[in-house]
Amino acid sequence: MDELGRASAGGPADYSGMNYRKIERSGGVFWPCPDESHPGTPRMFADGFPTLDGRARFHDTLFVPFHWGGRQAANRLTNPALDPVSRMPEFKVCATRIETPAETLIESHSHSSLPF
Repeated sequence: MDELGRASAGGPADYSGMNYRKIERSGGVFWPCPDESHPGTPRMFADGFPTLDGRARFHDTLFVPFHWGGRQAANRLTNPALDPVSRMPEFKVCATRIETPAETLIESHSHSSLPF
């Protein structure tokens, strides 16, 4: 942990204020955490992003939380490809197609003045 703290000090993912005792006592610490008195940063961009207007820029990217298993597992939506060398699943990179479910379309139109 000390080595990670020294290596990350001053960077965007600063771990220098973390140690195992603090993590145990707090039930976890979010980075960046630049010094021992800092509580950690649960929402790094809560006040805006480092852009001129403070808004995030996404370039045709779809993000789906993937840290949970069971029926909510985003990995169930991805392809079964494996890296040919490491044999690691290709969970984090795959093509997507986003469509509005038919029930949503029907529900949204039922509140409109359309004749169907």
